[in-house]
Amino acid sequence: MCLDVELRQKIADYCPAKCGMCLMNGCIDVEPSCPLDSKICSDIRMQDFVNTNCRRTCNRCDIQPPTDPAPNDGNNNNNGGIVPPPPPPPVGGCTSYKPDTSPHCVKWNQNNFCASTFYTSEQKKQCTTTCKIC
Repeated sequence: MCLDVELRQKIADYCPAKCGMCLMNGCIDVEPSCPLDSKICSDIRMQDFVNTNCRRTCNRCDIQPPTDPAPNDGNNNNNGGIVPPPPPPPVGGCTSYKPDTSPHCVKWNQNNFCASTFYTSEQKKQCTTTCKIC
């Protein structure tokens, strides 16, 4: 039961002592194998996975695990249950941006990619339009 991927977050939230999660404040690795390969934490292609499943190993305790789908935005679109953060303000006052070089920028920014200090400026350059980088 303590290693069941479907139950781990609920177990952590309700703090059963027999699973040893009481002092983790609900921040656990839903996927028990996360500590076996910590390189996954910095793999930009795996950010959605680690933000949800490897929060403790990857030091993402400040990122809340997904909850129920977001409410409809009024246009019959619930964006797959995810409401992206507002785009950051333009840097340097420019009004046009180079195209994003990665097709994943919008999805990454749903996890706060552009505003996060975890990612370098060099990594963010592949998302110049999404992150509003001049």
